[in-house]
Amino acid sequence: MFIADEQADFNDPNGTIGLLNDRISTDQSGFGAFNFAKKSFNQHTLSLGLNLRQDTALQKDISLNEVKVNADRNTIVLSGSHNYTSSHNVVMTTVLRQNYYADTIKKNSANAFDMAKNISATSFAWQTGLKLPFKTYWSLLSNIGQTVRIPSMLEKFGNTGLYVGNVDLKEEQALIGDMGLQYQNNNLSIYSVIFGKDITNGIYTIYNSQGVGKPENIGSSKLFGNESNMSYRFTQAFTWSLNSTFMESENLSDIKAFKGKKLPGIYHINYGSAIHYQYKAIGLKASYQFYSDLYYNSANAVKADDKQELDISSTLYLEPITVDVSIRNVLDQHVMDYNRMPSAGRSYFLTITINI
Repeated sequence: MFIADEQADFNDPNGTIGLLNDRISTDQSGFGAFNFAKKSFNQHTLSLGLNLRQDTALQKDISLNEVKVNADRNTIVLSGSHNYTSSHNVVMTTVLRQNYYADTIKKNSANAFDMAKNISATSFAWQTGLKLPFKTYWSLLSNIGQTVRIPSMLEKFGNTGLYVGNVDLKEEQALIGDMGLQYQNNNLSIYSVIFGKDITNGIYTIYNSQGVGKPENIGSSKLFGNESNMSYRFTQAFTWSLNSTFMESENLSDIKAFKGKKLPGIYHINYGSAIHYQYKAIGLKASYQFYSDLYYNSANAVKADDKQELDISSTLYLEPITVDVSIRNVLDQHVMDYNRMPSAGRSYFLTITINI
């Protein structure tokens, strides 16, 4: 089971981001249960999962003392998987997933209607993969499938600065495939794959002539690239890792100004490094990530500045309790994020996890 709550206060008294003076408070909460069962026999493993959750989005305009958004979401995800491992360590995996969600909109003044409305949808996703060992330490990896992304609560109901949600968003569906190599020995792990996505009803934010962004479905688009990572364990306690992702994308929209351009809202280049030290029940981690090649709009007229982020964290493992203290964006770098909101500067987090 889980319970989550996130509160955010957007305060722009001088109207520097939105069109008006804004002070908006957003409270997103959720609770649910993850149920999982597994049965192994011979070289086969069958798994069945049932995830149930309810989320609530409540947004208030503090200046006007009125509720702007009040919406609930119920989500049910039923999943099943089959894993087969041969005597030669060939692994074949198949995953099936059925999604259902229902939104109850009690109020949403951001989209100019102020009445109750119910929206529900179901979708099916699948994926199958193969891991084929060859020689010593090496494996060939391959996956193919169809994924579904349900619009987030922010994408449907958000209203902050130069961003408003869209209650009519459809689910994003994508036919995906990847192929790559993996090297794994006692201390060194290397992983590199090429991947591709053929996306239908992709969810991207489109900005109008006033600079106000609203998420829309783009009928067709493509994305492909390479993802790699490497980790090396110097000792039982100390590990160093590298990662990178390089992508290209193409908007296949019928709109002439957008057709053939890169997809907005995606960092097409990112890479970084991390170090991790573990001493008994205490873990220390520092990571650096660099991001580049992001466009604010579908016409690629405005390109975002490069972004770099340094994070540090300390974790204490006291079964069944885990306590994590982290500092994100240690360099306190301020950039304009994709929703044209100033990104958070240096942030501090305390996370307590209890496993029962």
